[in-house]
Amino acid sequence: MGVSKPSVARPWGDSAPRAERHPIDLSARLGSAVRRLRDQQGVSQEELADRAQLDRTFISMLERGKRRATLESAQAIAAALGLSFSELVREFEPSPDEPGA
Repeated sequence: MGVSKPSVARPWGDSAPRAERHPIDLSARLGSAVRRLRDQQGVSQEELADRAQLDRTFISMLERGKRRATLESAQAIAAALGLSFSELVREFEPSPDEPGA
């Protein structure tokens, strides 16, 4: 017989749809912020990817909400945009009055 893992208490339960479990999609917010900042600086996806030492398709998919960034890739993107990690986070963090914030 296998060893059962202890259950993890989740406030949303195991059956709630993802949108209900995570009402604020930080990955989508990050992608939008990266696109906005990149556009403001007049930087192409390819140039940003080169600066951050990431693949251009990753940048494209991140901006479209199709990929999630790791902390390391977010840090690399921030540096490539001339920002600190905390400055990048401030660009997409939810405001205190948003649900789930």
